[in-house]
Amino acid sequence: MITRLYLPMTLVLAAAFTVVAVAVLGHTDFAHRPDPTLSGVDLWTVLLAGTPLIASGRLSYATSADFSRYLPRSSSRRAIIGRLASTPSPPTAPDSPCRSA
Repeated sequence: MITRLYLPMTLVLAAAFTVVAVAVLGHTDFAHRPDPTLSGVDLWTVLLAGTPLIASGRLSYATSADFSRYLPRSSSRRAIIGRLASTPSPPTAPDSPCRSA
């Protein structure tokens, strides 16, 4: 059932992304130049807010069903977390059609 919804959901999300991208690009000021280097409280604010924001996306994003149910019960939690934290993209099952060569 869920896999039958992949194509319609992909099309809906692609259309929504396109609408948002066009709206954002229409309001973009390409001549804007940010202030010089951050320092002090501003730097720490950006670091303390940005790090969890970036980590939350990586830790919560999934491209498909939850494959962790197929892991042996003896799998180390530390090893699983380490694997997820060290991969540049969301891991896929070895036989997944989404797996890159």
